[in-house]
Amino acid sequence: MEKKREKRRIVLVPLTLHGHITPILPLGKALSLKGFTITVFQGQFNRVNTSSPHYSGFQFLDVTGSLPESELMRLSPVEFLMKQNKMSEANFKTCIAEEYKLPSFIFTAASSTHKACQVFLSKLNAKKFLMEMEDPGVQDMVVEALHPIRYKDLPTSGFGPLESFLESCRVVNKRTGSGIILNTPSCLESSSLSWMHRELGIPMYALGPLHALVKAAFQGEQKLNAMYLESVWRIGIQLGGEVERGKVERAVKRLIVDKEGANMRRRALDLKEMIKASVRMSSSST
Repeated sequence: MEKKREKRRIVLVPLTLHGHITPILPLGKALSLKGFTITVFQGQFNRVNTSSPHYSGFQFLDVTGSLPESELMRLSPVEFLMKQNKMSEANFKTCIAEEYKLPSFIFTAASSTHKACQVFLSKLNAKKFLMEMEDPGVQDMVVEALHPIRYKDLPTSGFGPLESFLESCRVVNKRTGSGIILNTPSCLESSSLSWMHRELGIPMYALGPLHALVKAAFQGEQKLNAMYLESVWRIGIQLGGEVERGKVERAVKRLIVDKEGANMRRRALDLKEMIKASVRMSSSST
């Protein structure tokens, strides 16, 4: 009797934050349907309901030396990431990448434009950047490689000290990976994908969207998404500063009554069809 072929295994190692766990699980489900065996490493908090029928057949393992939730409250997001990375890296290198010679892929829960910004920021000096950003003229300058993003649009806020954030960008970008999996459809951010491929020299796999955009822009990628929604895709209105009743009323009128809103709805429908076509193309090629 012919021996049954053993399934290939994929190991998923998300950062233990909702924004990273939420999109990586649908990716695991899609890979499972393609015939892969899925193993997911978990930390001490934001744990997945392993009894859910959505993840039947998944193997869930605990990360050795993962940080407790109290450390996330005490540290900035970047400091938490760097500390968790140092505690777990040696363990994963020994147990997964080197011992079993497995190819590794970087998964980013953020958009490809946000990832491209991180690649650009990884090359900057924090002190020099902060000094230059004191000039309003520099703030409004377009980043040459990332048009139409201006320097003030670069996602640097909300992550703690800038030097620590830039260091985290450098750590991620210098890792050895067979490719990068991005939470975006290729039709929305093709220029960012092409630029990163040229910069990093490894394949880019646009497999999103794996989860929805946030409605309110508070920090980092959220502000970048809001800028793209308003200025690039032109399917939304960004309310800057304090949200007041009159400001909201005017925005609603623009969306519901004015011709501007009708044009936004038409563009949104066009983007919806583009995304559906992009997802079908990605599915047929895997």
